[in-house]
Amino acid sequence: MKMPSGKTPRKLTIILIGLAFLSVGLWFWYQRGNHEFSGPGSRSPLSESSRPPGNQESANGQPGANEPNAPAASTDPNVPVSAPLLQLLRRVENGYTVLDWPSGKPFVRGEEIVAYFECSASGKKFKGSPNQIGKYPKVFLGPEEPVEVRLEFPESPPETPVAVWQEDGGQIGTEQEVVSSTKLELDGARTASFRFTPTAQQGNHRVIFHTPGGQHRILEFWVGAEQIYAPKDS
Repeated sequence: MKMPSGKTPRKLTIILIGLAFLSVGLWFWYQRGNHEFSGPGSRSPLSESSRPPGNQESANGQPGANEPNAPAASTDPNVPVSAPLLQLLRRVENGYTVLDWPSGKPFVRGEEIVAYFECSASGKKFKGSPNQIGKYPKVFLGPEEPVEVRLEFPESPPETPVAVWQEDGGQIGTEQEVVSSTKLELDGARTASFRFTPTAQQGNHRVIFHTPGGQHRILEFWVGAEQIYAPKDS
């Protein structure tokens, strides 16, 4: 029986070429597997000894001592690891410590409402502006330490209503009452003032106010010891 000329050799050639490509692909896959995986639980070829300084990690996966600009460890045994680090620059302006954001002045939509804080027990005074998402720099307070808050609106006219409420406990006080939420009105100087008293519970306490432009702003108060961010070599 005579086979059709040209068809079978062509099919055989295609099959052989395909097998050759498959063999090469399997060889590369095998070689790559030997380099990247030397067994269960093995480490990456980039060993600790070959890592550049500043990339070492401690046993718990946190940045190690070689980490540049690592936060200074707290010496207060009562401060939990979860306590926030105040990564803000500070300068004094008209008796108030201005809390600046490390990345510079952020872009804020709407009115740039400046907040002033006067802590009753410590006597400290702070001034802050919101970041891009409407949060103000964190202010540290003692348990149930009242703080006087004054909000300055650069554009809204007097008698503009401003809603204020707390999210995590504590009380908002005005000259008339002490409540968990209230509605204020801007005075002739375009300011609104109230007193906030956090709980005795350590942790974050948020106070939110609704701006006339329909945007929310968030004031944050941390009850507990303060941890200052500082470069390692400072």
